[in-house]
Amino acid sequence: MHAQGAPTCGTSLGTRPADDTSLTSTLRHHAYLGLAQRLHDGAFYGAHEKELLTGILASHQNQHAIAIRLLEPLARREWPGQSYVRFAAQAALAQSYEKSFQYGRAASEYRSMVLDSTVLSDNEVRGSADSRQVMELLDGAAAQRVVAPARFAILSHGNKLGLKEVTVRSGSTSVPWIFDTGASISTITETFARRIGAQLSAKAAATQGIGGHTVPLRVALIPELRIAAAVVKNVAVLVVPDSTLFISQLDYQINAILGYPVIAALGEVTLHHDGRIDVRRSGSAALAQDANLYMEGSTPLLAAKVDGRTDLYQFDSGANQSFLTQRFCATHSLAGRGATASNYGMAGAGGSRALPSYIVPTLHVEIGGASSQLANVHVLTGLIGTELDLAFGNLGQDLVGPFKSYSLDFRRMRFTLER
Repeated sequence: MHAQGAPTCGTSLGTRPADDTSLTSTLRHHAYLGLAQRLHDGAFYGAHEKELLTGILASHQNQHAIAIRLLEPLARREWPGQSYVRFAAQAALAQSYEKSFQYGRAASEYRSMVLDSTVLSDNEVRGSADSRQVMELLDGAAAQRVVAPARFAILSHGNKLGLKEVTVRSGSTSVPWIFDTGASISTITETFARRIGAQLSAKAAATQGIGGHTVPLRVALIPELRIAAAVVKNVAVLVVPDSTLFISQLDYQINAILGYPVIAALGEVTLHHDGRIDVRRSGSAALAQDANLYMEGSTPLLAAKVDGRTDLYQFDSGANQSFLTQRFCATHSLAGRGATASNYGMAGAGGSRALPSYIVPTLHVEIGGASSQLANVHVLTGLIGTELDLAFGNLGQDLVGPFKSYSLDFRRMRFTLER
């Protein structure tokens, strides 16, 4: 039945007054499009802030050498009256260390952030603590590297969940791995780790799953994975209990997920409707001026336009259906859209839970000059309790399904759709 009256949303972590353009507020709300515009316009807040904004954007655009050079001195600097600015510099620096496979330095930055957490939200404290644990387990591990031709193709196929899988070889074992840009790190089950002889870390850690349950984990460094013509060495993976990746509703066991660090290292990937994945080892570019792809940690963010305004949405190729967050609900009118009250079942590591939502029958989304119509989109009315609350939604396979192909260029930071 249709919701009674105008659909309403609660207070959003991601909503800020339109006239609040302070540096702290811009950084706290992950307004990377606004930061890019300020850099383009030459509109800076004060001393050192050109370097700060350039460094933070460089980190979110995969230009990690630039980010590290600029942010190392700024992450130690005091910012009177703007304590959060130092945290933002540390967070970007930690992420650049992590994605440069400097695990020990990343752990040190995350540790410092957790110890000085008075200005952080609960989500930021929890996220920094989780990242610190994983980086500490990986401290001393060799850096990942890729050996591959300039161009090659990978064949994929759909699994029972409707997700793309690619054949990956480790030693003498060749099995399907889910190809998932939304996975911040590659992940395997304990049974699969034993099957390929992966050496697990002596120490363990734990994180909180989507259902609020504690998920124990270890890490392993797989010496070599072969993906078609590519050889990826020193691949860091999380190792979790089999039950964490068991989909009880479909009686389906996921064994291995190929995550962002491996996929991004390939360069530009074009995923075709027929299952072919073309890879182009594009060269590194300078800070992108026309980027519509950013990174939040190891999660892709797309600059998408809805109702005439452009905002950042997570992109998860491992999700079949898109949904919009409470931040979208608080900043876009649902009146006149035929919204109906519902609940959205959010599943993830450690379980699932139902969140109150509205269902919008159709939603028009524009990305990079292409348009897509989403059907029966859930719009959450409350907070999830993760960093996803600061994005405007999570876009999945229903965004790209109508297109012949879509491309993610992790060097030039462009996302494109082709009919």
